[in-house]
Amino acid sequence: MKVLLVCSYSFKSGQTGDATQGRETASALRAAGVEVVRAFIKYLPLRVYDVEDKELSVSELQRVIDSCDIVHLLPGTKPLCKFWRQFRQRPVVASSIFWGGWERSIVAFNTHQGLLGKCKFAIKEIRNMSRLYQDYRGVDVFLPNSDAEGRCVMRHYRTNADATYRVVPNGFVPPKFNVWELPRSANVPEADYIVVPGAFAPRKNQLGLIRAMKHDCRCRKVVFMGGEHDAAYFARCRKEASIDMVFLGFISSRDEEYWKVLRHARVACLPSDCETPGIAMIEAAYAGARPVITKFGGTKEYYGDYGEYLNPCFSKSIISALNRGWDRGRLAITEASSFTRFSWELVAEKTIEAYRYVIQSNKIMCECGKH
Repeated sequence: MKVLLVCSYSFKSGQTGDATQGRETASALRAAGVEVVRAFIKYLPLRVYDVEDKELSVSELQRVIDSCDIVHLLPGTKPLCKFWRQFRQRPVVASSIFWGGWERSIVAFNTHQGLLGKCKFAIKEIRNMSRLYQDYRGVDVFLPNSDAEGRCVMRHYRTNADATYRVVPNGFVPPKFNVWELPRSANVPEADYIVVPGAFAPRKNQLGLIRAMKHDCRCRKVVFMGGEHDAAYFARCRKEASIDMVFLGFISSRDEEYWKVLRHARVACLPSDCETPGIAMIEAAYAGARPVITKFGGTKEYYGDYGEYLNPCFSKSIISALNRGWDRGRLAITEASSFTRFSWELVAEKTIEAYRYVIQSNKIMCECGKH
C-alpha cells in the first residue's frame, strides 16, 4: 500500500500536537510496512511542496497522486479539501481535528481583548458550526481522534452523501527511562502543585484558569508549561497571574525536565474550550498527574473515571473540578500505566484499517458503476 500524506508545512519542525501527530503517524505507518510519500502545504496562496522543498505544479502533484493508492490529508483543513477537489481522485481520508459548540464562542468572548476582538472571535466560532461554511466535500472518510469528535464532524461538516468516519486515537511516545523514579524538578514549588501543559493560546483558556484561581480559597501552586503560541495572550496571562503561579515556557517532551514536572504534579489541568484531545494531557496522565480537563471534545473517551471534568465557561466549574481532582490525588502506577495503550503503533493500525476500508469501498463502487 502506498499513501500520499499531506500535512501543513509547519509540521516539518513544529512542536504542536497536530505537528507531532503528523510526524509520528508517518513514522508508525512506515514501520508497519506502508510506503509513505509526504507533501507539505503552505497557505495564502495554497502551494504544495515535496520533502526536498520543491514546489509542485498541479500536473506534477497529479502524477504523485496517480502513483499512490490513497491520499491522507492531515489535518484536513477546509481550504485544503477545496483545493483537492480539482484532482482526478484516489480515495481521500482526512484527519479532522475539529470541535464545534457554543462553549467555544463563550470562551473566545471571555479570553479575547476589547469588545471588537471579543465579538469577532465569538462570531467566528459560531460560524464554524454552520454546515454551509464547513464545506468538506470530496473526502470519503474522516479520521477523528474520538467518537464524540466524529459525531460532531458529521453534524457540522458539509460532506459527500456517503461520507463517514472511523476513529483513529491520538498517541504519544513514552520515554525510555522510568518516569516514576525521576527526582523533583528544581524549577517547581516544594509544595504540591497543579501543572497546566499547553501552549498559550486563547482557546486553551489559561486566562480563565488564572481568573478562577483568584476565587480559590486553597491558594494552590500552579505551574504553566507551554510556549507562547500567542505572545499578546501570554503577556495578559502573566500580568493577571498571582505570585503562586510559575511559568516554565516550552520544554520538549524529549527532555527529562518535562517528565520531572509532570511526574511530581498532583493534578494536570487543561481548561480549554475543547480537547480532541491534546497529547500533553495523555503524557501527564501517564506520569501520574490526575487529569482535570474540559468536558468538551473526546476527553471522556480517553480519561474515563480517572479524570475530573469542567465547563471552561464558568469559574465555579473550573474550581469545583480542581477540588475534586486535588482531593483524589495522583493516579496509582497501574492507573497511569494504562495510558500506554495510546501508542503510535495503535494509531498506525487503526489508520491502515481505515485505508483498507475506503479503498475497498471505492473499489466496490467502481465495479458497481461499470455495471
